[in-house]
Amino acid sequence: MTTASPAVIRRGLGVLAVAIRAQPKLFILSIIGSALYAAAGVGAAFVLGAITTHVVLPAFREGRVSAGALVAAAGAIIGTAVFKVLGIVGRRIFAGMMQYRMQAQYRREVAGRYLDLPLSWHARHPTGSLLSVANSDVEAAWAPIAPFPFAVGTLFMLLITAVALVLTDVVMAIVGFVVFPLILILTLQFSKRMSPRITRAQELRAEVSGVALESIDGALVVKTLGREDHETERFAVHSAKLR
Repeated sequence: MTTASPAVIRRGLGVLAVAIRAQPKLFILSIIGSALYAAAGVGAAFVLGAITTHVVLPAFREGRVSAGALVAAAGAIIGTAVFKVLGIVGRRIFAGMMQYRMQAQYRREVAGRYLDLPLSWHARHPTGSLLSVANSDVEAAWAPIAPFPFAVGTLFMLLITAVALVLTDVVMAIVGFVVFPLILILTLQFSKRMSPRITRAQELRAEVSGVALESIDGALVVKTLGREDHETERFAVHSAKLR
């Protein structure tokens, strides 16, 4: 349980694709917000460079600066910040709506599926595990959809940056083109190593939920038999594993 197989990564991307097909409008809006934030982030560097060249340095040379230049510089900085804020707000709101809508939909579908299954099937499965599937598993399944537009926006930012590097300095561009793939490789390795651990954490959450529900359902029996310390210790063991 050290790394995830490529099949796991493909299934994860498939889950994201399901969400995109289910909520295409929200996804497009969140991508627009993310792209706006990325463009504003790169644009801020050009704005600050232009202000330094045309306002700050002349002010040091001449010992004075015109009010018009200050107003233009302030307007450029504030305008860039406004675009960045709009991008952040749009990305987070629409991506969050997409995530919570998918979670609500699949909670209803899982609960509906539970109602269709016979009582004999329910008798063979702990209630805590079923609740964990309907709640924490659904939550974990659609959690990646919220940062996904941010990742797409980051790719857009890298594209803009790559073009800017080539236009600015070829040597600097070569260094950047070496660094970017290394970061991608590190990110993929991190994801491969974390995926099995996240899966195991979900399994342990189900175990903790099951133990907690058993203690709650059998509270009277536990108190009657004086098994509080035993139940506390049992819960502590499972929760410690999860932690």
